[in-house]
Amino acid sequence: MVGLAAGLLIADLAAGASWGAGRTDSAAAPVVFRDADPSPLPAGAPDVASVTVSDTPDLVIFQVAFGGAAPLKPDDSVGVFIDSDQSSGTGDQAGADLELIADGLGDYSEIYKWDKTSRFLLTLGESNATLANGILTIATKRADLGVGAQFSFRVAATEGSDPGGNERTDTAPPAGAWTYTAQTKAAARLRLTLARTLIQPRLPKAGALWIAAIEVRRSDGGGDVRTGRVLCQARVGTTQLTATDAGFYFVSGGQAVVAACRWRIPRRATDKTIEATLTVLAAGEQLSHAFSARIS
Repeated sequence: MVGLAAGLLIADLAAGASWGAGRTDSAAAPVVFRDADPSPLPAGAPDVASVTVSDTPDLVIFQVAFGGAAPLKPDDSVGVFIDSDQSSGTGDQAGADLELIADGLGDYSEIYKWDKTSRFLLTLGESNATLANGILTIATKRADLGVGAQFSFRVAATEGSDPGGNERTDTAPPAGAWTYTAQTKAAARLRLTLARTLIQPRLPKAGALWIAAIEVRRSDGGGDVRTGRVLCQARVGTTQLTATDAGFYFVSGGQAVVAACRWRIPRRATDKTIEATLTVLAAGEQLSHAFSARIS
């Protein structure tokens, strides 16, 4: 979706997020959970030896160590399955309502949340993953997870891209889940605020493309919102329009990020009004803004 409109939406948002450069927060005393499963694993399958969990006011940090003769391979994947409300009635079959999925290179980690209505996983954004000395570290903003002072979790490492999706999987613990109690008080709840709005062209034309965008700021010092979901609604009279593109994009020469939607206006809409609403969902919070413009 590069170049939706010259001068406004310049490029796809690069992967990654702001992790608060300059922050000096240190994690509280970590808690180590060891996997005592004696069951042998298939040769070459990743073996979870222990999981060390710690937290700061802003982050929850998982460090997964591997044992056995086979180290984590690039094509392997690791999932941290979190039961944030400690209820078996929500989330997947085991009660997990959040998933952190990382690749075997430690290049990325994505955050997924179970939607209670549709029972499908929704992508919330990305967390920070690194792999060093055979230990995979996943650091995720507490606001993105929405966990309280205590949560349950389990870890699965597997060959392939779907943790727990085949028999060459090690799940720790082998039954049930571990429970972690946060060592620090969470930072203030994340708030989303509207920084500015953009439309292009300013005077929409019948039969042409029209873009509406909003720059949304995080209250935790993370800058502009750059991961999450962008929802687009628009209509001309009683005609509902479907967005041709939606997402997060760089603007202002890469100095800012906006959430944007693009629609094609009907050819016979001259002198009518387009009414649109753009909604950003991020870290369990949402912000909406309405647009209205006369079509020429």
